Amino acid sequence: NFTREQFGEFDYIIAHGLFSWVPDGVRTKVLEIYAECLAPQGVGYISYNTYPGCKMREMLWDMMKYYTAEVAEPVQKVAAGVQYLGFLNFAAEKGTAYQTVINAELSQYSQRTVENIFHDDFGSLNRPLYFHEFNGMLKPHGLQFLSEVDAYWAESNLRPEIAAKLDELGDDVVRREQFTDFIRGRPFRSSLVCRDNITLDRHPQPAILRSFFLASQAEPVSENPDVRSRSAEIFKGLDETEIAIEDPLTKAALITLQEAWSKPLEFDELMARASQLSGEASPGEIDNAAAQLLDLFKKGFIYLHRSRQPFTDKPGEKPRASSFIQWQIRKNCADITALSGMNLRPEGDAMRLLLLLCDGTRNRDALVDEFSRRIEFKPSEREQRLKELPAFIESRLGLFAKLGLLHE
Repeated sequence: NFTREQFGEFDYIIAHGLFSWVPDGVRTKVLEIYAECLAPQGVGYISYNTYPGCKMREMLWDMMKYYTAEVAEPVQKVAAGVQYLGFLNFAAEKGTAYQTVINAELSQYSQRTVENIFHDDFGSLNRPLYFHEFNGMLKPHGLQFLSEVDAYWAESNLRPEIAAKLDELGDDVVRREQFTDFIRGRPFRSSLVCRDNITLDRHPQPAILRSFFLASQAEPVSENPDVRSRSAEIFKGLDETEIAIEDPLTKAALITLQEAWSKPLEFDELMARASQLSGEASPGEIDNAAAQLLDLFKKGFIYLHRSRQPFTDKPGEKPRASSFIQWQIRKNCADITALSGMNLRPEGDAMRLLLLLCDGTRNRDALVDEFSRRIEFKPSEREQRLKELPAFIESRLGLFAKLGLLHE
């Protein structure tokens, strides 16, 4: 019954973990809400399981659901299903493609909660879509595909000879995206949509970076990277993907962003800092670095933000954690969302307690005093632990700031 008259219009509408698990009538209603309630320049997010990657996963889902058909309790159902996959992995002929598929599915279960596995893999309704099918559903509602959320799957990560083959498709975005999914065996999409009366610029110029804040966790492999010459330096992303960079200013920019993480930097500020490492940069060199940084964004090495969130990269005299982070801890959330937008999992009860104590009212001495009263130490270790406590808290405060957990 959701209507524009009742709720108004929205700049963003999000449907995550929904679209693949509802009947066709509900999918249609979801798209009607987007069509009716998105602002003229609004952006919609819709995530869904997709083919061809889910063809292999569907086979294993069916097997687990068949094996656990008589198990009613959800937690037990998941445990029995995963255990059965483990048996299939053991029983399958070694080294076969079949065993590889089972093993790949098993390997990602350790990163997911029981609730997530039950919802995703044991749902009575779970119908993936080919991307072209999803796109076809948008058209009757006056919507169009904008882009994917994650840059990692972009065409720019394909080998040059493969990308050249895709160029034969011309500017047909839907076919290019669909063929890219075929190449990668993509199992899941997080697609952005907008109104179809908007003319999209799918080839922005590097100058667009001046309107963004940039952030990156890419690290140089070398302990002493050379940012003064054009010698190639290897940088590694979070997913262990590596890329070779020769341009001195671009190398210096990545190092600067890694040192500033998780605080994003304006483009001009980034160039100023990077120039201090690589040497004075000419306008042409800055333009070249901008082009390379834009390409690194497409490859998943750079994050772009439209605004700078109010978190500090250095803990103040009286550190203050985000109230939203503290709310998540009190709700016993396994993962918490930082002000930087990153999802994190605090290491044990001690980290969670310290974040709760960082309410902006306590200096270092007060934090040490209150922490020592609330935490339990073994009697034989208590004296030594109390001596180490100030250094422990200081190191954790520095980590909190680095992760974007503390307000300015």
